[in-house]
Amino acid sequence: MRKSLNGLTLIEVIVAISLASMLTAGLEQLMSTALTSWRIAVEDAAISSLSEDTMKQLLEGDYDFPGIKDAVEVLTVEENLLAFVPLWIDEFELIPKDGRFYLTKHMKPGSPPPLAEVKFPQAEEFGTYFVTVETDESGKAWVSFGFPLQKGAVVRLSYHPDMKFHPELAMTYHWDISTGGIVRSYNGRSVNLNLRRTAINATALKFEYYGGNNRPVDITGKKLSKKNSLIRITAVKIYMTLQGADMKKETTSFVNIRALGKAGQGVILEEGLDIPVPSSKNIHLMQLLNFTGVDEGQVIEFKVSAPKKNQTWRLKLFLGVESGVSILRRYEIYFPIKKMVEERDSEVNLKNGLDLLTLSQAGVYDYDEDEDVTDLVHFEGSEITLSVLRSDPEGVMLIVRP
Repeated sequence: MRKSLNGLTLIEVIVAISLASMLTAGLEQLMSTALTSWRIAVEDAAISSLSEDTMKQLLEGDYDFPGIKDAVEVLTVEENLLAFVPLWIDEFELIPKDGRFYLTKHMKPGSPPPLAEVKFPQAEEFGTYFVTVETDESGKAWVSFGFPLQKGAVVRLSYHPDMKFHPELAMTYHWDISTGGIVRSYNGRSVNLNLRRTAINATALKFEYYGGNNRPVDITGKKLSKKNSLIRITAVKIYMTLQGADMKKETTSFVNIRALGKAGQGVILEEGLDIPVPSSKNIHLMQLLNFTGVDEGQVIEFKVSAPKKNQTWRLKLFLGVESGVSILRRYEIYFPIKKMVEERDSEVNLKNGLDLLTLSQAGVYDYDEDEDVTDLVHFEGSEITLSVLRSDPEGVMLIVRP
């Protein structure tokens, strides 16, 4: 009773204050940890959102700009810069009275016919149709469907534009260190992609380039010429680094592009190109298509080499023209490179292309291995290269598939 009347002792007060201080410090630490975790989670979500939006713009483009996945020709590659030619799209909401859909851009010689899509009245989606490219009296190209299109249909034509006539259609992405952003240039317009949200900034962007079987392509020029490094690129890997107040995060994205054989488009022949090809046993297609600008007496010549085996197979094609149609006049096969083993006069129409794997009459000196034939040409291994020695026509496409 006396103790209660006298109140708390000094020791009891000190103990109580100490306990209260400890509880307050613990609660403060707990609250600080919770707030930090919440702030990091919010920042992580913001970084992920910005990264996803930016990658989508780069890969898929938007209403005004195509994306990297629509590249049909690679022009320049660096660690912080990528320049390419994307597909061009002509859209027609009115059907021409004469049925001729004139292209607004020059097509790349040797490239495939336009991808033609039609959405008929009352239809919800576009359908794809085969078309042919014709030229009028002035030489201007137009597309023929081969059947009439009814009023109200919408037509889209996608094709490879020729950079010789339309240099402004080169699309470029490059990392601008001074502004910390990606600059996108296309068709006379440049845009700095906004890579800043609140306290989040992009700090780096770089590209890596891959060829067949997803192998890195050397872009330094030490192993390949610029021409041959570009022709091998079939995919791009993008690295982007984003920095917030509490965290730093690197994101990546990998995209296959339309440019070359892996996407089924093939390679437009050009003297000096070296193209990796499958072995004789594994190759299923070696074909020339889209002969453009052929004149009488022109020649296409290439060789296939396996350096480790010291083997070389050479093919020489002599071309001509009849009634405006490209013709194969004659061919010569050499094996090894200086020994002619087969020659034949021919009048093969090249309108639908030329199958190089069935060119030899007996199949003995074809590049591939034929059943029930004793093949004398046999290439094996993984380092086999087709080299274009000469290609006179304005454009011809080679398709090689395993």
